[in-house]
Amino acid sequence: LRFIPNSKTITTFDGYEVNGVKIEGTRTVTTSSFTLTPALAVSFVVKDVDGKATFSDQTTITRNATHTHTITFGTTIGGTTWKVEGQANGKTRTNNDYVFAISRPLIFKTECAFNGIALPSEGEALLTLGSIPILINYGDEGAECDKVVTVLVNGQSQNITIGS
Repeated sequence: LRFIPNSKTITTFDGYEVNGVKIEGTRTVTTSSFTLTPALAVSFVVKDVDGKATFSDQTTITRNATHTHTITFGTTIGGTTWKVEGQANGKTRTNNDYVFAISRPLIFKTECAFNGIALPSEGEALLTLGSIPILINYGDEGAECDKVVTVLVNGQSQNITIGS
């Protein structure tokens, strides 16, 4: 990751596999800003084009996405936050369209990661599978680190604990 605005890293996946899953596509990461005050922060845009994962049964997942990431470094090692905004879309393994649109920025905190929680502690996203909207709430502003998300489908809300 370069902190110089407009610097780019372009990765094209060609002949790449992970655990028997073939990965294709191009990811471009462009640094958009670097600030020293009021806090040290760097922002970059991540763009995935023609992403595709092919599984051993020949089913595929496709993905195109644009996300803006902003890392704000804290005064302590646990005080750093990572904000993600944007959306992704493509097709599922069952060939259904999907859109994952972040409606309220997803906030990841290093203090949570240090406690084994790699989920956002704040933010909200709308996952649309075909014509079915699924609202996912990771927590409100200032939320504590936990593995609980609130999912709303067809007017029904349920708390789900991830990874247990």
